[in-house]
Formats: sequence, C-alpha cells, structure tokens
Amino acid sequence: MSIRRFAMAAAALSLGAPALFFASSAPAASAPGAISTTAPCGALPASSAPATFSHVVLIIFENKPVTKIVGDTTDAPYLNSLINACSYSKNDKSLSNTSLANYVALTSGYTGCSAATAAGVCTTEKLITSNSPPATWPQASKSIFELMGSDAREWSESEPSNCPVTDTSAAFAINHSPYPYYTRTQPGSSDPICPLYDLPFPSDLSTMASAKFNLVTPNKIDIMHKNGTQTTNQLIQNGDNWAKGAIPQLLASANYQSGNTAILITWDEGNATQPLVPLIAITPYTQVGGVSTVAYNHYSVLKGIQQMVGFATPLLGHAGDAGVNSIRDDAAFGLKPGGSTQTLPGAPSGFTVTGSASANTLNWTAPSDGGSPITGYKIYRGTTSGGETLLDSPSGTSTTYSDTTAVSGQQYFYQVSAVNAIGEGARSAEQSVGGSTTTVPAAPVLSGTANSGLQNSLSWTVPNDGGSPITAYIVIRNGAFLKSVSATTTSYVDSAVTAGTLYKYQVKAQNAIGKSPASNKVLLTAAP
Repeated sequence: MSIRRFAMAAAALSLGAPALFFASSAPAASAPGAISTTAPCGALPASSAPATFSHVVLIIFENKPVTKIVGDTTDAPYLNSLINACSYSKNDKSLSNTSLANYVALTSGYTGCSAATAAGVCTTEKLITSNSPPATWPQASKSIFELMGSDAREWSESEPSNCPVTDTSAAFAINHSPYPYYTRTQPGSSDPICPLYDLPFPSDLSTMASAKFNLVTPNKIDIMHKNGTQTTNQLIQNGDNWAKGAIPQLLASANYQSGNTAILITWDEGNATQPLVPLIAITPYTQVGGVSTVAYNHYSVLKGIQQMVGFATPLLGHAGDAGVNSIRDDAAFGLKPGGSTQTLPGAPSGFTVTGSASANTLNWTAPSDGGSPITGYKIYRGTTSGGETLLDSPSGTSTTYSDTTAVSGQQYFYQVSAVNAIGEGARSAEQSVGGSTTTVPAAPVLSGTANSGLQNSLSWTVPNDGGSPITAYIVIRNGAFLKSVSATTTSYVDSAVTAGTLYKYQVKAQNAIGKSPASNKVLLTAAP
C-alpha cells in the first residue's frame, strides 16, 4: 500500500469510518466522485480547484492555542481526524486577547474602528479591549457582511433573535457574533441588512453552507468557551462533540459534494503566552496531512476568504496591507487552482494627475491583469513624497478617478494600484499636483497724520493679495500688535495716545497663506 493510500485509510479510521483498503491500482482519493464525509480532502486534484468557490464556511471556536488542539486525540479526536485527513496551519497568529477584537478582525480587517470614511475605510482605529455589547463598541468600518450583502450570512447557535444587540440567552454570547456591531448595517442605517442575514442556527445544519460566505459560531458550550467549573479538557470535548455532529452534515451537503465549497475552522485566540491558533482547511482539493508553516494571522484569513469568494475589491482593512500573506495561496490548502498561472496585476502606467479648483483628476493606463480580470483599483494620497496612505478603493475597471476631497492649493502626492482576485499589484510611479501658487500679500503703503485732540490717523493702500483674498489688516505701534481691522477697512484712528509722545506705526495685510511684510514706518507725535 502506498504512503498516500495508507494516510487516507488512517484518516478514514480516525473519522470513525470502517477501515478502507485500496487495490494496488490508482488511489481512490484521486478519482472524481470519491468525496465523502470520512475522506473529505484529497479526493480531487488541486489543479481542478475553482478560481472562486461558490460557498465558504468559516467556523470559529474559542480560546485554544494550537498546542491545546493539534495532537490531543483524547479530548479532540474528531478535530484531529480532520487535521490528519486534510491540512492545517501551525503558524496562524491571533491578534488580541479580547475575543471580540478577533471576531471583528476576521470580518473587517481591524481590531476596532470608531470612525471611517463614507466608503467604510477606517480613519480612527480604536482597539477593542472588552467583550461588551455593540452599544459599547460600535464599529464604523465596512465589514465583509456589508461588502457581500445578501451573499453573506452569520449563523449563531442559541441566538435569541435575528441581529440581537444584547445577551438575552444564557447560552449565547453577543461578543461571538460580530455582525450586530457594525453600525453601517444595523437597523436604522442606510443599509439595514443585519436582521436579514444574522440568523440563529437552522434546523438543517447543512443550510449553513448555503450562502457564498457563511460565518458559523457555536454557542458558549459548544464553542469551547468558559463554562462554569468545567476544565479545559472538558471544554475542548464540548467543541469536538459539536464538530462531530455538525461538520459531517456540511460535508454531506450537495454543495460540498459538488466540489464548490470550502470549510475553514479556526479559533479566535490562543492565550497570553501562546497566540498561535489552529487553522484547518477542508476542501476536496486540500492535501491529506498537509502542514503549513507560512506566517498567517486573522487578516490573512479574511484576505483569503475575500479572494476565494470573488469579493477582493476592496480588501478590507489590514487584509489589504503589504506583507499580509493570503491563506488562498497556500499550496497545502487547495483554495485555488494548483496549476494556475494567475498572478497579481502589474503596476498601472501612464499615471498623471491634474488639479483644478474643485478636484484633482487622476488618469492611468490599465496594467497587465496577471491572468485574472482587474476588479478595482486602490488610490493612495499623501502630502509628502513617499507618505501616501490609502484614500479610496473604487471597484470596476475605470482608469480615471476624481479626488473631490483635495484642498485647493495643497500639494498632494498620489499612487494607484490594480486589484484582481489574487490580490493587489504593485503601485504606480508617484505623481504630485498642486502646491500653493499663492503667497502672502505684498506690504501696504502707510501714511498718517497727527490730528489735534489726541487723534493719530492712519491710512494705507490695498496691496496685491498674493492670489488669496486679504482677510484682515494688522496695525502695529512701536513694534507691538495694536489692532486687527477688517479687510474692507484701510484706515485706523489711534486715540489711546499721550500728548507730545512720539509713536512709530506700521501695518501688515493678512490672507489665508499668512501675513505680509510690514509696511513703511510712519512716525507721529500725538497732538493735544
């Protein structure tokens, strides 16, 4: 018996199936139609994996590092049978010791966001530090639920109602259900879809693979969460028993059997000293017994899922950061065609930026798509060369963009990159526009008269405004500020003087750029 056939037989035994013995001809695992609940992986060649999956299921368990699950065949025999029958990562890092922060990271690309642009790009990241309800931690950024709309579901066991905002069931934990935390999809928002697609478990658990993306969270007991006085071993047993009852239903579903469904299993966090968590990949194209050592984190999982379901524009939050590895690219996992020649798109060329009073207009030439159609672009902007940050992620194939948020007169530096199903390509060459062509006003010409009655009268000419309207004039006496007068006024009477005292006057004009040089000096001796 070959090593591979032996591995498949061992995997089947560990899954609770009868012993499988193979003839000495071609391995059964490579034959189309050999997908089963007892041998869910390796049944189809990796080269035949779809470019995008019709269904992806992400199951999240709680609070167990990789060392507590992998190899524990006493407390987690079923999960370990899946690990042996499929592939797993031993280098997937959780991002926080707060559960909610990890759930939000897996579905938005941030560990907390309190303010965002109209497009849902976070402008103020605020780390979630407690597992409190949505009223305490409203999330302003775009989530994968909003991005995918009716193509995404959240399935929460023991959830008391659709899209709840508090814990009203003893077995349900709201912080394990991230959908209700996103303000952009809550009831009363402009896109109030949470009550439609954040749902309790269905009676037929295979339904949890029905949407394009399905987030599945068991209840407090089944998710391996703290449960009264139960030991860690007992908590792991709870989750393994749930998996043994639920996952075979997903594997037996028509969607999985057709080869268009991927199941991912992960944990929200390890512990304070062991942040690495298991990540198990299950598809008919996944290697049997594969072990990945590639560095991943929750953003890597989100990035891979977006690519797997064809919603990679924009990659959400830090899933789009340079250097974030995608789980879709892991050869062991079988999450994209193994023989694919698809690559990231090239860098856009011919990039130009022109400015006007109302907007900066960007134009470029579409790059090579890397064998996968371009689905959108990323626009980067900064006020210093090399300091560009993400401004917007327009979807589609248009090669022009209008930046209507630019401030007239401010110099900006821009870059643009293309995105396809594989990810984001290299950025274009940098281009700049603007930089103030306005200046401070010219110096006024000042004249004055010492009138009787202690009245020193000043007047001045209106200088060139430097291209920016004059907003005020500053009167200076004896080298110190005396008075600021309106831009429509070109005279001033100083009556706070002492007879016989000599006073030195100057005046400056001011606009949005700054103050002009001081005018000529006028000396006046106050007259009684």
